[in-house]
Amino acid sequence: MTPHYFRTAETVRWPGQVGDFVIWLRAADPFGSSGKWNVLDFWALKDGDTVTVTNRWDDLPPWFDLHPLEAANSFCAPMMAKLAAGYEPEETMDGPSLWRVCAGDRLVRVGVDRADAQGMDGVLAVVSFEESALAYGERDGQAPDMSFGTA
Repeated sequence: MTPHYFRTAETVRWPGQVGDFVIWLRAADPFGSSGKWNVLDFWALKDGDTVTVTNRWDDLPPWFDLHPLEAANSFCAPMMAKLAAGYEPEETMDGPSLWRVCAGDRLVRVGVDRADAQGMDGVLAVVSFEESALAYGERDGQAPDMSFGTA
């Protein structure tokens, strides 16, 4: 399967169903020359779950506060405006339903073929990142609880 190359100002949303998995991979060596990948994490999805991957400011979830130290490229101007308006950042947000995907990483979506996703041998999508992004999972459109992504 040919990977989709994730670039600047892009968002993808995947509706989930029971039996779907999203796997986060990173090259085993810094130059990717070995061809080996490490699994950093995975989510087991349920009916009604949604996975969003974005590096667009407007597509960050309303419950997520980007920390100024995480802002780069097109996020710098909006972050500067937010800081000028009085935003006082706390610690960076973290949790099992938030992945900070780096350039060079891959996400693999696995599941059964259906109308919104046709794959090959159970692999529905491979996304290779040329730009960093935030991947987040939501259950029924709500900020996920600590159990998001568990079977």
